[in-house]
Amino acid sequence: MKSLPTRTVFLAFAGVIGLATLLSACGSQPELPSLSESPTSSSPGLQQVALDYLACMTAEGLPMELAPNLQGEMVMVVVNKGHDAVWVNPDHTMGFAGYEKSPELAEIAGRIGDGPGMVIDGVDHTTTFVACLNQTGYDETAAKGLVPLEPGYFDKQVEANNRWAECARDHGWPFIHDSAPPETGTVEAPAVVLPITITEDQLRQLLKDCPNFDAGQATKRLEWYQQTPVPTGPPPDLMPDPIIEIDQSTIAMPGGVPTAGWTPAPGQQDEMQRVDHLYEIIYEASAAFFREHPSTGPT
Repeated sequence: MKSLPTRTVFLAFAGVIGLATLLSACGSQPELPSLSESPTSSSPGLQQVALDYLACMTAEGLPMELAPNLQGEMVMVVVNKGHDAVWVNPDHTMGFAGYEKSPELAEIAGRIGDGPGMVIDGVDHTTTFVACLNQTGYDETAAKGLVPLEPGYFDKQVEANNRWAECARDHGWPFIHDSAPPETGTVEAPAVVLPITITEDQLRQLLKDCPNFDAGQATKRLEWYQQTPVPTGPPPDLMPDPIIEIDQSTIAMPGGVPTAGWTPAPGQQDEMQRVDHLYEIIYEASAAFFREHPSTGPT
């Protein structure tokens, strides 16, 4: 769903991981946890639930394995690398692994609808998925764990955003506004918003004039994560990359964001595909970097 990212927890860590929702959601990067004002730790009961769920899924031949959340606890049950998967949890949160072509991703997600449901390598495994969830009580959201917000993190993101916005204004885009710190308690990261009317050529020129990805900084972030197996936030001494979004207010979506089972109104599909291409351009440099440096999570 590259054309429809949201400024949620994933984008709050965009400067850390580099691909924000786009690659995290598609399984190219590890999924990020929810944010909280205080840390938490999973209970032995949650660990047993994860083991029971894994056993249930693998007994039916599904390619699943245990993985750590960002607290280092082996309580995440994930699809093995090398497989394409889409799933919708009972709480309507969606997950993706392996897919890179958003039209195919959207088509399969549309088939699953509001869920719950799971498709792996094009095969519908909803019956097994639901049965194992009901049998074990596994909850993907709970398994992800909670990570405390680093004090002042959003201030760094605003600074990074606004440096980029100033550059954009200096290069022929005077109506691009600075971003502002989010309200207290929110997990919606600030972003610089570009008009939906921007063309691909204009966007490429703008990113050439004002790069939105620093490979040197990204390398330092990877090194920091490799040395910090249980991080509680982004690297404290490194600036994040700017978060850049396309204004999609003219595309009608429930609550302004895509939900499982949502389909575009007549005439919107072409515009959504065009926006999808704009996001591919925005994340082109970071995508190339992380294809060459795939290990972005705790080791």
